[in-house]
Amino acid sequence: MASLNTGLNTALSGLSASQTALGVTAHNISNAATAGYSRQMVDLQSVNVNTGKYQWEPVVPFVGNGVNSNKITQARDGFLDVRYRTSNAQYSDYEQRQNDLGQVEDIFNEVSTSGNDVLQGLSGQLNTLVNDIGSYQSSPASDSLPVTIKTDASNLVTKIKTAYSSLTTFESQEQSALNVVVSGDTQSGGINGILKNISALNTQIVGMEVSGQPANDLRDQRNDLLDQLSGYLDISATEQPDGSVTVQMDSDAANHTGAMLVDGSNVVHTLKVATDGPADASGFPATAVTWDASDPNNQSTTYATNTGTGWNGNTVSVGGGSVNGYLAILNGDGSGTGSYGDVGVHYLKEHLNDFAQSFADIMNSVSASSGNGAQLLTYGSGTPPTPTYPDTTGWTNTTAPAAYVSTDAASTISLSNAWNGDDTLFGGNYTGTSVGTYAQAFLNALGGAQVSAYDTSAHKTLYTDGTLTSYAATFSNKIANVINDDTTMASNYKIQTTDLDTQRQSVSSVSIDEETVNLMKFQQMYGASARVITTINDMMGSLLSMAQ
Repeated sequence: MASLNTGLNTALSGLSASQTALGVTAHNISNAATAGYSRQMVDLQSVNVNTGKYQWEPVVPFVGNGVNSNKITQARDGFLDVRYRTSNAQYSDYEQRQNDLGQVEDIFNEVSTSGNDVLQGLSGQLNTLVNDIGSYQSSPASDSLPVTIKTDASNLVTKIKTAYSSLTTFESQEQSALNVVVSGDTQSGGINGILKNISALNTQIVGMEVSGQPANDLRDQRNDLLDQLSGYLDISATEQPDGSVTVQMDSDAANHTGAMLVDGSNVVHTLKVATDGPADASGFPATAVTWDASDPNNQSTTYATNTGTGWNGNTVSVGGGSVNGYLAILNGDGSGTGSYGDVGVHYLKEHLNDFAQSFADIMNSVSASSGNGAQLLTYGSGTPPTPTYPDTTGWTNTTAPAAYVSTDAASTISLSNAWNGDDTLFGGNYTGTSVGTYAQAFLNALGGAQVSAYDTSAHKTLYTDGTLTSYAATFSNKIANVINDDTTMASNYKIQTTDLDTQRQSVSSVSIDEETVNLMKFQQMYGASARVITTINDMMGSLLSMAQ
C-alpha cells in the first residue's frame, strides 16, 4: 500500500515534470521566430514501482511512483532533411549555371542596344561584311566600298578578340568567386569554414550528451550549417551513435566512395581550388576542386597539384550545389558527354578559335585564288600557309598542317600588315575578268564554306558544324538554349525544395497556438501537483495530531 510519503514523492515528481515542461514551452515560444529552430518536446514517462519479491505474489495493488521528464527531444524529420538537402544541391547547381551563362550571353549578345534591328554580335558583324562585299560586286567602281569592307573586317576581328578577352576575364572572375566559396574571404569562411564549424559543434554536442545534457540547440546550429553546405555541394550527413555527424560527398556516397569531408574521427578534410588542373579534350587546363584526403593537420601539400610532368593528388567528384555549377561553366566543353559536357568557357573559347582561324583562312584562300595573293588576315605565331579553296561547293581543307594550327587564333587574329597599310587593298587585289567575279568568290566562300576542325579532339565531332555564317549564330543561340534549359531545371528544383522545406517546417516549426495550449496544460498540471502536496501535508498534520 502506498504511504503518504510515497504520495508526496509522486506529487513532487509531477511538480518537477511540469516545471520542466513549462520551461521547454517557454523556450519554444521565445524561439518561435528563430531561423532554424526546431520545436522541442518533453518526453514524459511514468515511473513504475519496483515490487521486488512481491512481483510474483502480489497481495495488494501497487501504485506507481509518478513521472519522469529525463529527456527533451526535437520535432525533426531526418528523412525530410535528406530530401531537402539533395533537392537544394540541384537547385543551387542550376541556378548558378543560369546566372553565370546570363553573363556569358552578354558577351555574344546579337541584339542592338540602340533600338534598331541591326545585329551587333559575331553574326551581325559577319553579315555586314557579306552585305558590303555584295554591294561592291554590284558597284565595282566604288572607291568607298573597299574602305568600308576593310572597316567591316576590322570590326569583326575586334569583336572576335573582345569576345575572347571577355571570356578570359570572366573565367578568371569565376575562378576567384569559386575560391571564395570554397576557402572563404574576410566576410565568411566558405565551405572549409562550415566544415570546421560542424566539427566544432560535433565536439560540443558529444561532450554535452555524454554528461546527460540535451544538446538540441547545438543540433539546430549544426543542421543549419548542413543546410548551407548543401547549397554548395552534394553532401550526405550521417549521425553517429555518439551524436556526432560525418559529412561525405554524395556523388557516390551509396558505395561509400564519395570524398569524406568530416570523418568518423571528427577530422576535417578541407578543399582547395586549382586552376591548372588536367587538360581536357580541348587542350585547356581544367579548374578542379582538390581534396585533402588523409592529412589530419590539413597541410596543403596533400592537395592535388600540377607537378609540371603531370597531375598528382585527389580531386573531388562533385555532382551538385553551386560548386558544380561553377565547374560546369568553367570546364564545359560542349561535348554533351561526361561531367562537364555542357556549354562553358572551354567550349566557347575553342569555338571562337575555330571561327577565327576559319574566317582568316577563308579570306586568305579567296585572295590567293582570285586575287593577287596578298594575305588579308593573320593569326597566331608565324605566318600560316595559304589553304586551297578548290571550288564553290564548300570548304574542304579540314586538316591544316599541325605547325600552323593556332590554339589562340581568336586572341591574335588581326588584319595583315599589307591590309592595315592600304585602305584600298581589297579593291586593288583582284585578278581575272572582273571585280564582280572576285567579289562573288568571297560571297561564295563566306556563305558556303564549312568551318574547319583544326584538331582531332573526340568532342569536336559533336560541335555544331555549318557555314561560317551559321557557325557565328550558334554562339548566342546555343547559350540561349542552355540558359532556357537551366532556367527550367532551376525553377523545377526551386519548387521542389520550397515544398520540402514547407514539409519540414510543418514538423519542426513552433505553433504559438499549440504552445499556448501546452502552457495552460502544464500550468494546470503544476497547480494540481501542488494541490496534491498541500492535501498530503494536511493529512500528515492530522495524523500527527492523532498521535499526540
